[in-house]
Amino acid sequence: MKAPSTNSRPTPGASVLGASVLFVALLGGTAVLCGCEKNAASNDTRVAAETTPNQPKTAPGTKTSANRQFSSVERSQLRERAFAVLNAAGNGTAAEGRANAIEAMIDSPKRLEPLARRGLLDTNLGVRAVAATAVGKARLNNLVDMVRPLTADTSPMVRIAATYALAQCGQNPNVEALAQLLRDPSPLVRAQTAYVLGEMGNKSADLMLRDASRDSMPMADPGAVRLMRLQLCEAMVKLGNRDAVEEIRAALYPSRPEDLEATVLAIQIVGQVNDEPSAWRLKCLALDSDPQRGMMPPEVRLAAAAVLAKIGRPKGDGAF
Repeated sequence: MKAPSTNSRPTPGASVLGASVLFVALLGGTAVLCGCEKNAASNDTRVAAETTPNQPKTAPGTKTSANRQFSSVERSQLRERAFAVLNAAGNGTAAEGRANAIEAMIDSPKRLEPLARRGLLDTNLGVRAVAATAVGKARLNNLVDMVRPLTADTSPMVRIAATYALAQCGQNPNVEALAQLLRDPSPLVRAQTAYVLGEMGNKSADLMLRDASRDSMPMADPGAVRLMRLQLCEAMVKLGNRDAVEEIRAALYPSRPEDLEATVLAIQIVGQVNDEPSAWRLKCLALDSDPQRGMMPPEVRLAAAAVLAKIGRPKGDGAF
């Protein structure tokens, strides 16, 4: 089977680095949305390397222990080196690097704030969206006044992220605007809107999501619509509608190569909604080999293994 695209999930859903950070899909198409040149990315890498202290080289033949315990001083030094690399990327010329740095800082709000503050004013819509999402996830209440104008941004993706950030920071954003975006002609915009509604936890949004799921969108790309439907189902499950999990489970049974992208997304969603009954199927996807088609592509197997570990089944124990 052909491997699926690595851009299957627009979310801060289930990006491994950022634990399902929204708008990864925006940044996955870097050639279009970020306008990044390869040399710009390499420049950021060079800057990051220059900010990282030289590491001692291990002599050939020297044995190292994978289980060596780091001292508190060593851990602190490693942490500072990581922050130096992230700050270099966050101030670099590559939009994808700036967005990824913001995403990676979410668990360190004090470190995140300067990068998020710049990101909210970034010329790149993907960076603005990620920055607003990060403000919401880290609950940086002191940046609310910078986020509020983004609810009128020209990009619907940025408006969605800004609404999410305001809600997470205890404000009262216009949720009706999100309802309107559930009718947007773009499946990606609808998918992101659904994800945010699920994250916000407003159970009254379930009816809106149900209505949106009934819209077949015949003029849109079928693959994009399939991914959108899965994210609508994810949001409904998060809001308490357990019936919606059945469509997610169905996507774990790909019959054609073009189904694999939806399968990866469904796997990630299983981890997000902690659907333990799907563990046995994830084990099949990770380990089983079909005599004619062989094993699933690496992206599918890795996603399944990661979610099994997340839901407490690192070896698929008890899955059958």
